[in-house]
Amino acid sequence: MVATLRLFAAVAIVLAASPASSQRTAEMIAPDLAAHGITVEGSYVWDLAGPASGAESALWFGQGLFDLILGYERASAFGTFGAVLDLQAHHGADPSLLAGDLQAFDNQGAEGFERIAEFFVELSTRAERLRVKAGKMDANGEFAAPDNAGDFVNSSMGFSPTIAGMSSYPDNGFGAVVAVEGPSALSLRAGVFDAGERSNPDGLEMSFEDVTFMVEANRSWEARGGGRLGLGWWQLTADGVDTDGNAFDAIDGVYLTFDQTLWMPDGDTRGRGLSVFGQWAHTPDGVVEIDDHAGAGLLWTGPWTARSADAVGLGWTRAGVDPRYGFTASAEAAYEVFYRAQVTSQIAVQPDLQFVTDPGGDAEADAVVATTLRVIATF
Repeated sequence: MVATLRLFAAVAIVLAASPASSQRTAEMIAPDLAAHGITVEGSYVWDLAGPASGAESALWFGQGLFDLILGYERASAFGTFGAVLDLQAHHGADPSLLAGDLQAFDNQGAEGFERIAEFFVELSTRAERLRVKAGKMDANGEFAAPDNAGDFVNSSMGFSPTIAGMSSYPDNGFGAVVAVEGPSALSLRAGVFDAGERSNPDGLEMSFEDVTFMVEANRSWEARGGGRLGLGWWQLTADGVDTDGNAFDAIDGVYLTFDQTLWMPDGDTRGRGLSVFGQWAHTPDGVVEIDDHAGAGLLWTGPWTARSADAVGLGWTRAGVDPRYGFTASAEAAYEVFYRAQVTSQIAVQPDLQFVTDPGGDAEADAVVATTLRVIATF
């Protein structure tokens, strides 16, 4: 398995480094594969990141994530059957280790690994009113994810740090999801995921010593360019003792996500526009270190007519901490701004700047200025 992943990674990096060759290869192969319901896509994301000031060390770390996704889809009179295999390989160090922040200013940070990130099957009815998904997966693809936050670099923009035991990058677990589309743009989805410890998370090992349950209801609308409001609940079945010395056998919490398009140019079909997102989450006191979270952001896609694929982002995220765990500040806050420049159809460059106050929940710590230069190659 490791040797195979290394081979995939080496080939993909070479293709990504040669966009013209990659494009010609895709144009030759894609039609034949698509005719059989097969899709192949991938990316290589490289970060040069680290604290520029405020931390004990101002070193920058280089890290990269290769992602190869193989998909299969077949339609029938009943509905659609799909399958996905996602192979990932990561190299480099986690820059948040130097910054000392709780929210991890670089969402790609991880110990090096080569693994099957996702391997699942999915069934949906012809009218797409019912969808069932099972296998190894990233639960964040289904739950607690603001739609307009995907380009931000801070980890807390993607989902709330109050959610304990979530099956998500870099350690996805096995699980199952059932989603139902109701009337009036209402939808409901529920999932159960493996949250137990695994001795070898590189492949398809299952534990299920602990389990995470997640339920989310959504209401979407088309007004003003479209938006969505999501309300979710989660529970982790894990034994422990709270800060008052009382034993518990489960942790749970609630969260909200919100997305709204504010403005779109008249007649534009390239996805330009101004949109916002917001999120809030709470977990009962005394069972987790981060028990409150709030965040918001503004995304401007296509700031100029000639740069319709570029994007500017401005965001804020606040992780409230429980002082009974030894924190001297009430919260850690991060302010983020980035510009993503689409250099070619396959390569984007995204400088990102973050200002983190009370990093690590330490009221005496200096504010940290964290920088990331992200290069994204797709094929």
